[in-house]
Amino acid sequence: MSDAAVDNQIIRTQEAIARATGVTPVWFRPPYGAFRRDQGPLASKHGLGVAYWSVDPKDWAQPGSSVIAQRVLAASQPGSIILLHDLHPQTAEAVPAIFDGLISRAYATAPFHSFVGSPYA
Repeated sequence: MSDAAVDNQIIRTQEAIARATGVTPVWFRPPYGAFRRDQGPLASKHGLGVAYWSVDPKDWAQPGSSVIAQRVLAASQPGSIILLHDLHPQTAEAVPAIFDGLISRAYATAPFHSFVGSPYA
């Protein structure tokens, strides 16, 4: 997307989230990861840090809940950021197995900000 289109989408999304929740986000996850490095200033001018993931089980392809869980558990390590799409029933069905597998390894879940911090703090 062009810089102008990205900027417009960020503005509209920030406004919609703030209206719906009363909270203005400080992190931005680019859809599909489609965000050029040179577009970073577009996010920062809106007070947003850019957040990427390190584990992508490709749950959007809906390969089945057991495959999603298996992919997450195979790729996860301490500090992993796991991308899951909550709009797919298979992903929701995979979550208990993912949590059980991570807990059995003595991993703990944490909100993004608790280990990454605030952008531009």
